[in-house]
Amino acid sequence: MLINNKQECLYYLGPTDRYLHVPEGHPTRDLLAVARPNIRIRLRSAIRRATQENLRIVVDGGCTSQGASTFNIAVHPVLSEGESLLLVCFIDEPAHEREKRRRATPLDATRVAELEQELKVTRTELLGVIRNLEISSEQQKAINEEALSVNEEYQSTNQELLTSKEELQSLNEELTALNSQLQETLERQRTTSNDLQNILYSTDVATLFLDTELNIRFFTPATKALFSVIPSDVGRPLADLSSLAADSDLLADARAVLQTLSPLEREIEAQSGAWYIRRILLYRTQDNDVEGVVITFADITERTHAADALETARREAQLANIAKSRFLASASHDLRQPLQALSLMRGALDRRIREDKKEEALELVARLDETAAAMSGMLNTLLDINQIEAGTVHPEMVSFPIADLLDRLKEEFTYHAQAQNLALRVVRCGLSIYSDPRLLEQMIRNLLSNALKYTTRGKVLLGCRRRKDVLSIEIWDTGVGIPSEELQKIFDEYHQLDNAARERSLGRGLGLSIVQRLADLLSHRVRVRSQPGKGSVFAIDIMLPLSSVAIQMKDRQSEIDETIAEVVQRTGA
Repeated sequence: MLINNKQECLYYLGPTDRYLHVPEGHPTRDLLAVARPNIRIRLRSAIRRATQENLRIVVDGGCTSQGASTFNIAVHPVLSEGESLLLVCFIDEPAHEREKRRRATPLDATRVAELEQELKVTRTELLGVIRNLEISSEQQKAINEEALSVNEEYQSTNQELLTSKEELQSLNEELTALNSQLQETLERQRTTSNDLQNILYSTDVATLFLDTELNIRFFTPATKALFSVIPSDVGRPLADLSSLAADSDLLADARAVLQTLSPLEREIEAQSGAWYIRRILLYRTQDNDVEGVVITFADITERTHAADALETARREAQLANIAKSRFLASASHDLRQPLQALSLMRGALDRRIREDKKEEALELVARLDETAAAMSGMLNTLLDINQIEAGTVHPEMVSFPIADLLDRLKEEFTYHAQAQNLALRVVRCGLSIYSDPRLLEQMIRNLLSNALKYTTRGKVLLGCRRRKDVLSIEIWDTGVGIPSEELQKIFDEYHQLDNAARERSLGRGLGLSIVQRLADLLSHRVRVRSQPGKGSVFAIDIMLPLSSVAIQMKDRQSEIDETIAEVVQRTGA
């Protein structure tokens, strides 16, 4: 049989059943477990000696289980592929040797010899066992000492490990706390970064961040209104980008800010017409180091336009103030004259009554009435102008036939024309217009009154002429005419022609001013053309409503044309 150092059977050869038997229970390969009891001690001794001495050991195995023969046990150490093995052989004694020994030795002697032999073997085995026990005891002591030393080392190591564990736990807690702080710091920085980005993006302020070499570091979306910039332009020089604003001094100003460490500010105009205030500031770190510049472009278009409008309004206010001062001076002059006249006439009337001169007193009363009427008219005119300027006069726009208004004016001014030996002709019109009847009638009345006032011979014509979508209400006269340089000035307050002495009989110079103000209020256009010595034409242009555009004026237009031709033929105007 071939066994290993654990005494496990690896290979069997020959009839081993005489020396071995299979025990009850689980299968096993242990040689000593399957060896028969009478040879187990000899077999264990031989195996131990062969293992210790590494020599071939042969011992007497005694008799077989039947007692018919004797055998020897031989144990040979062998080496197979680097592994130490043992070859155990059970060698039967030859029959002639066994017979010879049996004859030479009596039965009792044989039995005594066997017992002696067994005792010898047992003694040898016991000695070996004792020696092995001593060796094992010494080894056990050494092992125990080593174990104690190792145990102490283990305890020391365990203490160190416990200490290290506590340190690691403490360090882990510190790292956990530090990690939490770092996470909070990162979250705050992330929130701050998001807030700053949202602030920059929501302000609609074009902002550029440049480094010391004037390369782009960051820009807001609003910058695209001033520069042709895209996200991939970060890191490029600003000089490579085309500007959409007239700002040729940008790079020079940025360099000047880096050199002087002082901010610069300038107003620029973009190609779109928008105005910006450009500020260049230093980009400073927490250590107060300069690492570039920050350029902002704030839109001031509305402020610029407001400033322009404010300047325009200021100039207009100055002009209005001058006109108002002139207006008040003229009004005070015109009002002072009737008041002085009233005072003088009151004294004269008092004397005439005391002297019982009734006829002269009645004449003074009539003149007092005329003066009071003049003052009343002047005050009414001044009130009309004041109401228009104060915005208390609101037009009530309606659609109405112009013929009714012309008829009322004809009835009103026919008597005045006849009293001055003038011919007044009013040509009716079948169209309807969209305007304020009351204010428009006041405009035409003032123009007719002026025409009759400055016409000493000939006639005055009132009619309408349609030009596409516009109805022109025209007043023709054959009066003194107006020089070309005076055509616009006549609409100013208190401006009169050939009335330097400001005689009340020639008016107060406010009629045409009221006409112009009412025209502006009604969105109508007033035109005038004239030839000195031949006459004038005043026209009010009114847009026709859609319903009136389709109405034709063929019959009335021919009548107007004939009348105008007659006036031209007579006066040459």
